[in-house]
Amino acid sequence: MKRVLVLAGGGDKLPIESMQLKMIEQRVKMSISDIFDLIVGTSAGSINGALMASGRITAGTSHDLAMKNLPDIFKKRFFRIPKYDRKKVSNLLHDNIGPHLQMEDMDTRFMSTSFGLVSGRTHYFKSWEPKDGKLALTEVVCRSFAAPLFFGSMIDPIEKEVWMDGGCGGANSPLRQAWVEINRQGWDDKRIHILSLGCGWSDYSMSYKDAIRARAGKQVMAFLSPKHGGLARAESIRSSVQDMREIARTKRNVTFQHSDQKIPAKMDKMDAVEYNDTYEGIGYALSRNIDYSKLIQQNY
Repeated sequence: MKRVLVLAGGGDKLPIESMQLKMIEQRVKMSISDIFDLIVGTSAGSINGALMASGRITAGTSHDLAMKNLPDIFKKRFFRIPKYDRKKVSNLLHDNIGPHLQMEDMDTRFMSTSFGLVSGRTHYFKSWEPKDGKLALTEVVCRSFAAPLFFGSMIDPIEKEVWMDGGCGGANSPLRQAWVEINRQGWDDKRIHILSLGCGWSDYSMSYKDAIRARAGKQVMAFLSPKHGGLARAESIRSSVQDMREIARTKRNVTFQHSDQKIPAKMDKMDAVEYNDTYEGIGYALSRNIDYSKLIQQNY
């Protein structure tokens, strides 16, 4: 059996994922990098995924570091754009996995997303590819959470590209590309289990009555929704999950589980640090519903 872990973006809601990862390691009694053959992440999911794929840190330690440092990371720099200091994240990564770790040094395959403003498309950095493998892990992760208003884009003079948060495109949950990679790896004839972890979601739908009354300005703001990343970002997760469920339904060798839950709109923000303890509790509750039988070593 091949196991694939897909981690969605979510800013400061990262503890929802990291707590689930902590509980997976505790229940299975194996490191995340030993459980999964491929880890794919976007933005906050890229941070969680990189730490786990590196094998240099346990999920428990990673989660505890997040809970301790997120309030400082998301300390606003008033009257400045971007609002937060990227170096606080990169320094934390350097301190815990080393400043010179390259993508090729991962304990398991790792793929991270970033949106290229020049090319106008999402790029998928892959630890097993020769070119991407030589990139510093911290650099790749920073490209993935480079949200314009929050941490700022990253200029790449070598590739002549400007990298933005991977969730700026349609891959805030990179499930579709994970499926593409499963087939590229030649695993399509093996038993596959895909576990997708989210960072909470709120309902952006509205009644028909409200929709027909919505003026152009309200429609535009709903689509852009800077606070939440826009309707395209939110809808991409729902569509990807629905597509993956259909694949699992029609292919006998594929099983799929998506672990996430609806949260109040006031909590569905990229930097609501006042809810960190609540996010942690949500992650713990979600972990109780994970199908651990698909993750134990005997399934190989």
